[in-house]
Amino acid sequence: MLHSFPLQWSRSRPDADLHLSVFEPDRAPQLRGVRSHELKAVGHRVVFLDGLAVLGREDTWAQLSPRAAVEELVVLADWLITGDEPYSGVPAATTIDELDRAIARRGRMRGVRSLRQARDLARYGSLSPQETRPRLAMVAAGLPEPSLNHRIVDRDGALVAMVDLAYPDQRIAIEYQGDHHRTVKSVYRDDILRRERLTERGWSVIFTTAEDVASPAYLIVRLRRLLASTGKSS
Repeated sequence: MLHSFPLQWSRSRPDADLHLSVFEPDRAPQLRGVRSHELKAVGHRVVFLDGLAVLGREDTWAQLSPRAAVEELVVLADWLITGDEPYSGVPAATTIDELDRAIARRGRMRGVRSLRQARDLARYGSLSPQETRPRLAMVAAGLPEPSLNHRIVDRDGALVAMVDLAYPDQRIAIEYQGDHHRTVKSVYRDDILRRERLTERGWSVIFTTAEDVASPAYLIVRLRRLLASTGKSS
């Protein structure tokens, strides 16, 4: 929570135990409401947030592995190595090499296999869990891996749109629509104009919602049909 990781379950349990780590040879305190951990001092990065000494993002990610599903670890890894660079141009604070070193520091501890799987599935370019989760579902279903936050430009180089997920060769764009896309008039209007601009340029646009992210079966069916019609499917 201190690192603002995009995990819904971390915000839904404000009464959860506090995890407290110490470095050997110090001994972790045994207190009610505290889960204690003892770590080897082998290169962990410590940062200060709100006056608290906290493990760096990469080691915090690694420590989640015993209790987080592989998909959640991929969501976090994508977020860590991408930041908001596709928008701002500022490189993310965490690199894939730092994730590799955090995995190595785990040694043979519980969860390291999940970390390795998540690391192999992580991709630069995803700006939200709602982009990572459909990508994972698409790949798991045998569909080709999509491009992330793909920039579509006119012949003169002017930006038309940056779409969440795309198959550029087939001109298929997948866009996630949160509730604000429906309730905010200006966003809703921009979405319509955006879709019209893409359609005029020969792109097929699929809008997805939270329901598609939670249950992606119909999204996969739609994509499989579109890809088959353009000559590229699983």
